[in-house]
Parts: sequence; structure tokens; C-alpha cells
Amino acid sequence: MVDRVVGQVLGPDEASVARILSREDWLGMVPDSALSGDVCLAAAWTKPGRPSVATAVGRDGVPGEEET
Repeated sequence: MVDRVVGQVLGPDEASVARILSREDWLGMVPDSALSGDVCLAAAWTKPGRPSVATAVGRDGVPGEEET
């Protein structure tokens, strides 16, 4: 599952990415997700032979510019 998500969000020349995905885009990749709104996603390819890494949190839980 993680490799599929990472493969869909990384461009051909990217090793890592952080982006906000709409609810529709996120649930299109992970239909059984407990996250049901917009998502902040960080994803990265790792060294060959090691698993890819992805972390997703609901956008409502991410502080805005004023809070940071």
C-alpha cells in the first residue's frame, strides 16, 4: 500500500514530497482510510531494498501559519 501511495504522489525526479491531498484524491488511493477529509501527506523513496515511507495526517490537525 505504501509503495503505491508513494508511487502516485512522487514525480519522476523527486525522492520525497510533502503535499496536501483533497479528500477525493486521498480516498481514491486509500479507500478504506480512517482519514475522511483533506490530508497532509509526506512521502519518500528510501534506499534500494528498504521500504518506502509515507505519513498522512488529517489537514485539520496541522497548524496554520499563524500557529507556527
